[in-house]
Amino acid sequence: MFRRRRPTIVRCMLNQLHAAADLAAEHRRDLLAEAEAYRLAEHARRGGAHADRPARRRWSGLVRPVLRRVTGRRCPDRQPAGSAPA
Repeated sequence: MFRRRRPTIVRCMLNQLHAAADLAAEHRRDLLAEAEAYRLAEHARRGGAHADRPARRRWSGLVRPVLRRVTGRRCPDRQPAGSAPA
């Protein structure tokens, strides 16, 4: 007799669901890429220090040993505890 049209309606609905899932996945990929770009920018802005791992040494900590070798004395801001400045 008459043929039912339900399979085409179901197929249409499935196509719409797949399209919505594809759009959601694309949106998620865009958000992840944006988050990664933001993380890299923050990483570069901090000079290599990250939120979970702070920078190990400041610039003064890198320069101080060199100054000590060049001048042959300790830097004035790093006097040992209990000693008076010269």
